Amino acid sequence: MKNATAGCAHLERPRQHVRSFAKIMAQRRGGEPPAWLDAVEADDLPELRSLAAGIHRDLPAVISGLTLEHSSGAA
Repeated sequence: MKNATAGCAHLERPRQHVRSFAKIMAQRRGGEPPAWLDAVEADDLPELRSLAAGIHRDLPAVISGLTLEHSSGAA
């Protein structure tokens, strides 16, 4: 996938943010979504604006789902 975005900054930055958030979810690092949101918003990426807005709206639930052992979300 990296070759497909090489030399295309408008594709590379969103790819990096999506991969970063995937790691946060996979490794259940519940303290990191606020910093991730700050980084996405600093890049002003229209491609991720809706995702970031949804995470902001439900931030306490997102953090709980990535932090607590038991939640109503996927494990």
